[in-house]
Amino acid sequence: MTLRSEAEHTQLLEQLVGTLELPDLLHLLGHEIIHDAQFDGYLIALHNTKKNALICRHIELPLEFKGIESAYSDLRFLLDHDNAISRTVRNNAHIIFDGDGIASESEILRNLFIRWCISEMVVFPVVGPEEVQGIILAFKNTDCINQENINSLQNTVNIFSKPLFNARRFSDLHRQEKQIQAAEAERSRFLDMVSHITELSDAEQIYEVITREFFEWWSFDICTVWMCDDDALTFRKLSCRTEAQHGLRDTLAEEYSKMHYALEISE
Repeated sequence: MTLRSEAEHTQLLEQLVGTLELPDLLHLLGHEIIHDAQFDGYLIALHNTKKNALICRHIELPLEFKGIESAYSDLRFLLDHDNAISRTVRNNAHIIFDGDGIASESEILRNLFIRWCISEMVVFPVVGPEEVQGIILAFKNTDCINQENINSLQNTVNIFSKPLFNARRFSDLHRQEKQIQAAEAERSRFLDMVSHITELSDAEQIYEVITREFFEWWSFDICTVWMCDDDALTFRKLSCRTEAQHGLRDTLAEEYSKMHYALEISE
């Protein structure tokens, strides 16, 4: 077991102060789990926005399993069932498993234990200012987990708890900002389309603008326009995303031109 020197501890704190991005902070945390707490691999899962599940946000597996790390990105651990993950979050206490103890646990944990050739595994709570904000699933492939491993992991979690909470808040605010910007851009584009349409007098041009914008907003290949005419929907326009679909466009347009959908007043 390695112990941090005063210089190493100071350097770590300086890195934490300068790190706001969640992925960078999780990378630093993972480095400490491997090199200070002496585990062979780990998975870090944090609360989703609804707080009904933990989502894998960072993972590092031993070299022989590196090729499958990406398969576990965004792995979900639901918290509405009684298992080691939910108990750790609920009780704010770590749980250690060996091959015998894992037998009575959830299928997902049993599968991880087998596929990663785990000897012993600990599910460790990551506490925030008010509640558990996630877990670290750390494991060894050959040795047993000892008290020094646990003490070192606890010390690491204590150091990272507040910075991790702040990074998650920063990440949430950044995501919300991007959502607001995307919504504003979509609203602006819609208003531009409406403004363009009001400048047109030809119905065919209006239908062309509508279908073109439809393809910009969504990933459909075909768009049709139907208008209410004498209490019935009547076909007006069919557009395709690519020229290769023009044969299909002509066939469908011919069929749709024969169709009328009667509308009841109540509808």
